[in-house]
Amino acid sequence: MGKQGTPVAAAVYCRISLDRSGEGLGVARQEELCRKRATELGWLVAEVYVDGSVSAYSGKPRPHFERMLADLEAGHRDGVVVVDTDRLTRRMSELETFVDLADRHGVALATVSGETDLSTTDGRFYARIMGVVARQESEKKAERVARESEQAARRGVPRGSRRPFGWEDDKTTIRPEEAVLIREAAQRVLAGETVPSVARDWNARGIPTAQNAKYGWSAATLAGVLRNPRLAGLRAYKGDIVAEGLWEPILDRGVWEMLAAKIRRVARVGQPSPHLLTSILRCGRCGGPLWTSWRPGTGDTRVARYACIKRPGGPGCGSLTVTARPVEDIIRDAVITAVTGPALADAVAARSGRDTEAAEAARELADAEARREEAADMFASGEIDRREWSTIRERTDKRINDATRSLNRQSGPLIGLPTNETELRQTWDTQTIEWQRALITAVTDTITIKPAQGAYNTFNPERIHITWRA
Repeated sequence: MGKQGTPVAAAVYCRISLDRSGEGLGVARQEELCRKRATELGWLVAEVYVDGSVSAYSGKPRPHFERMLADLEAGHRDGVVVVDTDRLTRRMSELETFVDLADRHGVALATVSGETDLSTTDGRFYARIMGVVARQESEKKAERVARESEQAARRGVPRGSRRPFGWEDDKTTIRPEEAVLIREAAQRVLAGETVPSVARDWNARGIPTAQNAKYGWSAATLAGVLRNPRLAGLRAYKGDIVAEGLWEPILDRGVWEMLAAKIRRVARVGQPSPHLLTSILRCGRCGGPLWTSWRPGTGDTRVARYACIKRPGGPGCGSLTVTARPVEDIIRDAVITAVTGPALADAVAARSGRDTEAAEAARELADAEARREEAADMFASGEIDRREWSTIRERTDKRINDATRSLNRQSGPLIGLPTNETELRQTWDTQTIEWQRALITAVTDTITIKPAQGAYNTFNPERIHITWRA
């Protein structure tokens, strides 16, 4: 088709910004209007290009729009029909690309309200004016949406298109079975278990995410759930807590603040340690950590052991080993006995009454971290100089360290433990290896394995020396 000709292979382009129902009714109505307009003009429609739930203002990829441009460039299409120019694009850069393409290939443009002749100066001017108007409307809409979102947040109104884990679709009614899981995860993390460990356990138990993610829980997904202020009934907006939410909380605010602070400090990806005492045991010869190794057993079996491994540039003499199983049994029994003994029981009882102090430490930590980040942004933008930034960083780092030490004193695996030895042994047997390791490191300062004396294959319990924490 020439610049003045009638399109014989026109494209109909339809787009809807958000199709929550997934039914595409808005697109269907656009196609109907565009086909009617093409018939009135005598244009033949060759194909309908549809981008659903994609904004023309956001700059996100629109695959069918790009495919249509490629077909226009290749000469497969010679006209475009849209409901209005804002369906085509709301970005001036895209409009200029389209105008240039239309000028080079003689592409005609028609809207439901009229035809735009892009082969003339006036037609291109009109298209650009409509593009500017469409962009202004998008910016005004964005401002209005942002204003409404902030107002809703300050009223405590829940927003978002997805169901939050722990609540029903209305975002206010608690889903009991998920609330139980959240409280369980909070207790486990505060007891010293890592977020990745809990996520792996939930996946093994077949617990689905709120959106039924194909691969289940990742550490990042679970950490996002546990750090969300809505667990404590708090409404956040752009990272700041601005109001109490209009829903029932799942966690006490103090518990949530301790949980969020702990996740910020320790959440990490990675595999759990495969053995109970890896890197916890110390060599009685050089003081280096012992690592898991294996020696041949009977037949095709292998026997786990802990060994001091000599590595270039690292600690380790390579001169000490101990069979894993008897050491693990002895340490387990010693820890359970110590935790249920009178001295540690008194410490646990004294510590359990400090919830308010712990919550204050968590808030102090969050505020200090936020101020340090704010100062870093100010230094990066030139609002403060390096000396001022160094002073602020020094003071906030001290606040962070003090708050962290306070939190470490108030939370950990000793909180909420059974004080009865039989019950604690049952709890031990049902917990993950990371929880068990956290309990061991909470009550012991060092566990040293002394060099073997006498027969090589005879294990001597006296090789184990435990230094308990005060």
